[in-house]
This record gives sequence, structure tokens and C-alpha cells, in this order.
Amino acid sequence: MYSKFLHTIEKHGMLTPNSSVLVALSGGADSVLMLRLLCRYREDFGLNIRAAHLNHCLRGEESDRDELFVKELCKSLNVPLEIKRVDIHAECKKSGEGCEECGRRIRYEFFNSIIDSDTLIATAHNLDDRIETLIMNIIRGTTLNGLCSISAKRDNIIRPLIDISKEDILAYCENKGFEYVTDSSNLTDLYRRNQIRHNILPYFKETNPSFYKSALRMFSALDTDNEYLSSLADIEIEKCKIADNIYSAQKLKGLHPAILNRVIVSISRDATARPENNHIDMIKDILSATGKVNLPGDVFAICDGKSLKFEKNSPENTDDNWQKIEIDAVIGENTVLGKKIVLKEGHLGQDNYCKKVYNMLSYNLIDCDKIQGDLVIRNRREGDKITLVNRKVTKSLKKLFNEEGISPADRQKRVVICDNSGVVFVEGFGVNKRVSVNQDTKKIIEIEISHAEE
Repeated sequence: MYSKFLHTIEKHGMLTPNSSVLVALSGGADSVLMLRLLCRYREDFGLNIRAAHLNHCLRGEESDRDELFVKELCKSLNVPLEIKRVDIHAECKKSGEGCEECGRRIRYEFFNSIIDSDTLIATAHNLDDRIETLIMNIIRGTTLNGLCSISAKRDNIIRPLIDISKEDILAYCENKGFEYVTDSSNLTDLYRRNQIRHNILPYFKETNPSFYKSALRMFSALDTDNEYLSSLADIEIEKCKIADNIYSAQKLKGLHPAILNRVIVSISRDATARPENNHIDMIKDILSATGKVNLPGDVFAICDGKSLKFEKNSPENTDDNWQKIEIDAVIGENTVLGKKIVLKEGHLGQDNYCKKVYNMLSYNLIDCDKIQGDLVIRNRREGDKITLVNRKVTKSLKKLFNEEGISPADRQKRVVICDNSGVVFVEGFGVNKRVSVNQDTKKIIEIEISHAEE
């Protein structure tokens, strides 16, 4: 076991002699074994080791039992220990986060609050954890980064057990007589991770007795590809960079999509944003137009057509158009909001009018002679209104979306077409009565919308 542990440390360059390490100690078999192996490493290489335990107060007496156990363990190993108690349920209510997400955030905030910049944080994630996370990422939909799952080393975090299976960890602890505590919540199938752990992983291992070796080979190959692509992205970031948090929109648009996605994620994070997939898509959209995207982390991505910059939110940025995306419409194909919008010009004679209108196919037809000025394609704005054909009242888009139960994320991606007088078309609802076709209509624009990749 110790040789496997050393091999992982050496392969990933986790530690050097005299390193300072804070051990994230839950009291479970994984963290107990990691602490004991690091203590042995301490004797051989002069590590400076401390431990930290967060009592989440989620399991009543069991949580208190875990806290007492880690106190006694650290005392026996002569390891300084820091403990913090947090009512995670109460914190979730305040923040609106899920229990797991909130617990993770508070753990790392705690760990980082008690170390200096030279101290590493050791967490006890093992090979099973990495495989479970991979499966969870696949279920949610993921990229190459997600397929790589939990990394062996990231920033100041190291995971010395990442190549070792849970089976081997438990067997070694039993063989050595190492005591540990068991989290009862891990024994149920109430959580998705537990369902994967108890049902899917056993099937994999039964199907392929060498499953763990196969998984290690797969992760090694994925890591190699991911590191290479990331290195290319780093090179392109420097080429596109104009100044701190400012990048050339033209150069970014010229990048291969596989590199562009990585570049956007990286430069967003450099600006302290935490983008999700829909934010990445929206940033790519405004590279070909102008607009703002409000990112998690209270950061704006702003494009003026020439440069993309990232700014922290400030009072002057809190207008109603904080997430606007807009392009000038052209006859033919337009791509924005992750969609392909095709505008076709045509003529509508009496016969065609009867066929189209009375068959209820006119929701996507605009009378050209009724358009005021130029058309633009954008997402919604505060105050947008429309009077739909066959409806007698004018309603705000906000009210229409509320009535149809459209999610906030979907609202931001609905196609809205406007002229100088306001909204003329809303995806999923149709055209404004003011520009709708009638028996006198001669020239029309027909609107077709599909996903950009189709």
C-alpha cells in the first residue's frame, strides 16, 4: 500500500521533502489511511502535517462521535488538529445551495482560512470516487474535463489515494487493524452517488475483473489528451490577450471550437467568474455581436464587437440589459443564442394568404411593408411587449413567459426579433399583430428557427 501511495505522489509531483500539508480528516477509512500514510511519509521526508475536521452537524450524535474519534486519532499520532462546527442545514437555507454543494464550499473555505499560501490540502478521494464522479458527469452531460473526473492535483489540493481502490483501502485497514468511523448516510440509496456505488460499480467489477486497471488506463489517456488541449488553450489565451481581462474578439472567433471553449472557461475563471455551459454559449454568441453576459461570481463578460472584457459588477452595471445579446438581422441565415434563424423573403398572393393564414401557419410570417426601420435579433429586454395575433390585449414578455411556465434560463435564449418600433416576433409565441399578414400583404419575411448544430 505504501509503495502505491508513493508511486501516486511521485507520478503527479504532489510532495517534496519538508512540504507543509493540511489533511482533510473526516474519520472515514479513506482519510484515516491517508493520514497514517502521510505520517509515515513525514518520518521519511520531514513533512509538516496538520489535520482539519469540519463537523457538518447533519447526523446528530453520529457527527459528534466522528469529531471525538478524529481528536483521539490525531492525539495518538501527534498531529495538530483544527475543528469547526457548522450547521449545514441552516447554511443551505441562507444560501439556497444544495446540501452537498454547501458543505463542500464551507469545507474548503474552512481549510483555506487556516493555511498559508505554501500549504497543501490533502483530500482522501480514491479511485472509486473518481469513477463514481465520471458516471455522474456522464449522466448530467459533460466535456473532456468532466470525463477526466477528479484530478490527482489541482492548485494547492493533492489526492494521494486517487489511484487506489476502496476495496484495497478497506482491506489494508482491516489487515493493519486501523480503526475508522462509518458515515451511515453512505449505506443508503437515497443519494445518486450511493446508487452508483452500490449498483453500477459492482456490475462493472463483475463484468470485468480487471476493471480498476482498465479505469486507470482510461484516466491516464484522458488526462494526457486534456493536458495537451489545455496547453494549446494557454498559448491561444496569450495570443488573444490585449490587457488584463481584455481579449480580442476577432482572434477568439477564429479559434477551433474545442480550444475556444477551454479559453473562455479559463479567462472567465481568471476574472473570478464560475461559468456554466449556458454561459459559455452566451459568451460565444456575443463575440459575433455586442452585449453583456452576467456570470456567476458577479462578473460581466462584455463585448463591443472588437474586444471581450470581464468586469466585476458595480452600480453602473446594474441596468436592465445586463445579459443582452443582439445582432443585426440579415435575409438568409443568422446564428445567435445557440440557434440558426433563417429569414426568407417571399410574396404572398391571395391564394397563398388563404392557405397559410387559415391553416394557422402565419405565426412566423411578417408583412415587410409594416416593418419600421431595420430588424435586429436578440434576447428579451425588460419592458418588452407584444400584441399577438388573435389576442386582443398587449402583454409583456415577462407575463407571457410566466403564464407558459418558461424557465429563467430558457427565457434568456428565446429569439426576439425587433424593428425600430419594438418587438415584431417572439419564438414560441409568434408575430406582433402590428406586422402580421392580411389580405393586402404582398411581400413577406418567413422565419425559421432551429438549433445551430442542426
